[in-house]
Amino acid sequence: MLPFFLWSSERRDIQDTRIEIEESTTTVQKTISAQSSNVQDLVSTQEKLIERIKHLEAIVTSEQLDTLAKEKRAIGAQSLLEIDEPPITDEERSASMARRVENE
Repeated sequence: MLPFFLWSSERRDIQDTRIEIEESTTTVQKTISAQSSNVQDLVSTQEKLIERIKHLEAIVTSEQLDTLAKEKRAIGAQSLLEIDEPPITDEERSASMARRVENE
């Protein structure tokens, strides 16, 4: 009878260990599933942020191009005003340069 009791006791220990392992495995699987979901959420958020950055870069670039266009128009308008002035002759340019050199 003693061998049967020992065998029965060992069998219960093995069954208890198996049940604990199954519970641990289930817990680990649930944790992995939750972490996988978290990773998917993070990837989705990252993709949305990257898309938003691209849109912001496009807006900034567009504003910079608008600013450059306005500056070019202002320069063009200024140069049109300067066209009305008579052109400087070579003699006037030489005289102006000579005055600058003498003043320095």
